[in-house]
Amino acid sequence: MKHLFLFVGTLILSMWVVNAQEAYENSTQLDKIASAPCMSIKVQLNAKDAQTIMENLLKAGSLKGGKSSTRRIAYETPVLYSPISSSQISLFVTFDETSKDKNATVTTVNLFVRKGADGPFESSNTDADLIANVKNFLEQNYCTAIYDFGVALQIEAKRKEIEQTKKTLENLNKQINSRTKDITGYEKDIEKANSNIEKAKIDIENAKNSIEIQKQTLTKQEEELARIK
Repeated sequence: MKHLFLFVGTLILSMWVVNAQEAYENSTQLDKIASAPCMSIKVQLNAKDAQTIMENLLKAGSLKGGKSSTRRIAYETPVLYSPISSSQISLFVTFDETSKDKNATVTTVNLFVRKGADGPFESSNTDADLIANVKNFLEQNYCTAIYDFGVALQIEAKRKEIEQTKKTLENLNKQINSRTKDITGYEKDIEKANSNIEKAKIDIENAKNSIEIQKQTLTKQEEELARIK
């Protein structure tokens, strides 16, 4: 059991190391038209899961009015989101699968922030404190949510394994009970067959005795017939 705990602990730690990447300042496409400065982080997830985790994280902060589309989350109307800023900001998040290896898919998550609805997007050159908050949000809040997501997947997978094992055990028990009943039936059939065999043996013996008697009767009758002639 101790070795099992060590294995699970090592596995969870490995997940944390994989997902707890360092966020970095970047400039990339916000949409098909414009590019802008942002903070980026690479996570070992497909874009769909990376976006779902981010959406849930933002909604958990009571954010409303966001629009979600394929590989993009947009809060165009300024909102108050304390993990990043004490003032209202507009924020956008995009998700770019930079590696589609099914065994190690990597998605680059880009978070863009600006003050107000129409201002320029911030970088460390324009608001170092705000960008530091975004960096911390990605490295701490978001990576923690990814970690929790991974643990939840492992728990669900293990739960399904346990349920499948239980079903297998139930089926085996049913099979054992069924075959046990078969054996009981066979044993009763054998007892009945043995009884019938013994009865048949007695019937055969009685028939043999009857044959001897009938032979003696026949001999006697033939002798009487001969005397009459």
